[in-house]
Amino acid sequence: MRPSTLFVLPLALTLWASGLGCANGRGEMIRAGDGGSIDAPSLDASLVANDAFVPEGLDAPPLTDAWAPDAVVSLDARSDCTGSTIETCATTCGSTGTHTCSGGHWGACMPPTEACNARDDDCDGMVDDGLGCTRDRSESCTTSCGSTGMHVCSATCTWGTCTPPAETCNGRDDDCDGTTDDGSLCAADESCVSGVCRRTRWVFEAESDLAHAFGRAEADGWSAATGPDARGTWIYGPYTTEIPGGAATATFRLMVDNRSADNGVVVRIEVNDFDGAGPDCGDCVIASRDVRRMEFAAPMAYQDFVLGFTAIAGHRLELRTYWSDISYVREDRVVVTSP
Repeated sequence: MRPSTLFVLPLALTLWASGLGCANGRGEMIRAGDGGSIDAPSLDASLVANDAFVPEGLDAPPLTDAWAPDAVVSLDARSDCTGSTIETCATTCGSTGTHTCSGGHWGACMPPTEACNARDDDCDGMVDDGLGCTRDRSESCTTSCGSTGMHVCSATCTWGTCTPPAETCNGRDDDCDGTTDDGSLCAADESCVSGVCRRTRWVFEAESDLAHAFGRAEADGWSAATGPDARGTWIYGPYTTEIPGGAATATFRLMVDNRSADNGVVVRIEVNDFDGAGPDCGDCVIASRDVRRMEFAAPMAYQDFVLGFTAIAGHRLELRTYWSDISYVREDRVVVTSP
């Protein structure tokens, strides 16, 4: 139905009921008092369609879908809710709360009780408050051996066991195993001594770190052979001052090509304090030993020979190998350790 029709029909019926009348399609006035009648349903459709019944000076409402009967909004639909319904809602802090219908409108969204979930449920600005701890949070703690460990808040918001840290070089038992400074705690060639990592091992490669009077680089070491080489001091150096004072060892790694020809002395190994006091220094030998052919367990296999000595702090240390020219010998390295 057009909006103009909605406007005209009530007007025509009012005129008819009051005995007034209206113009018919021929321009004649029909009055109820004259015995005339108006049959509202028989109104000329063309007049209605052309807004003929709109009073002069008024514009017919525009014909839009809003005037259709199914577009009329009921008063009940203006309410947000009905009865005392309770439904879930999103709180101001993002948790899922509830609100209640009252007077056709929803009340405030009420947050839930705080739960152990690493979130702020009750919108008080704090996470997992009142539950013991914040879920999955880690904090430091004191272990059973007095070190500082870590514990983690569980899924029930209770603290887990205090886990000890890894052992470190500090003169204390960190990992609560009953032993102080145990394990590999320092860098290569270092040891944990009295709670401090300090160097205790020095490696001197024969072919690169030490000097040579004769011979040649071969594979992973320095060799001498009967025929091309003559007996004498063969390998020496490095004149290091890094070795601390006190007990130390020098380990010479050597090999021979034959261990059964005889049991002669193939080399003599020496430790020389190059800055030692006395008329023979710098040839102050503080440790030496002869190495015989049959001391080697197998031919062409490296074997270690150890010299113990007492180092003097700050003195230059010389590690020497004297070759006797009765056998092929190769030296790999000399390792000095200071416990």
